[in-house]
Amino acid sequence: MKKIFFLLFVVIISLISYREVKSDCPPGWFENVITSEFQYQYYDVFIDCLVKIVFCCRWNPDLQMPEIIPKGAYAAPGYNDCYHLIEQHPELKDTLIRFIFAEMSKGAKTNPNCFPQCPPCDENNPKLYYRIIAYKCVKWISKPAIRLIDGTVLEWADGIEFCDNLDYKCILTYACCCDWNTSPIKCYDWCISAEQYGTSECSNQEPQVPPPGKDWNEPWETECFITNVCRCP
Repeated sequence: MKKIFFLLFVVIISLISYREVKSDCPPGWFENVITSEFQYQYYDVFIDCLVKIVFCCRWNPDLQMPEIIPKGAYAAPGYNDCYHLIEQHPELKDTLIRFIFAEMSKGAKTNPNCFPQCPPCDENNPKLYYRIIAYKCVKWISKPAIRLIDGTVLEWADGIEFCDNLDYKCILTYACCCDWNTSPIKCYDWCISAEQYGTSECSNQEPQVPPPGKDWNEPWETECFITNVCRCP
């Protein structure tokens, strides 16, 4: 009986956490929430951080290609400390964003509403192209990760969100193909181009985290600030 109550508690907490991190997608786009393990190096130490990545994807019938929009990535419950370190060391931010892009690409391929199977790696077959449309301005945020029915917050989650209210964006175009002669099938992605659109409307300065007068265990968000990941890796 105790095990049943524990499992119900886990399910309820998971549903509550999902509601807290979800973002609205534009009409015709499909929302996705995936959990991935982000490993980064801080001096001589390797740190593992579980993150919930929220993104939107769709099949663009006019361009005949999938499109992906990143919305944000949040520390999974119990992993706030490793996120605090990223927030306070700007050199780790771009590494996190590139990880988000890579994980979104993998996650979108599992959504049949967005992605068909990548074609065979054959010179006689056209490659499948897809786009990541990423806003270049981002902000650090703190929001509830686990909230009880009565509104009590059990745990806060730090995260990074893309400032989609600004028009300064980067469009990364990729191609993919799969080698169907291997078992299991191996698929490959490579960046074709990186193009910037719009003008900078956000700060070039890294914000203080937490913002002045705030602490980790309350809601806040920084001003939007610029990233430097609009280039093929």
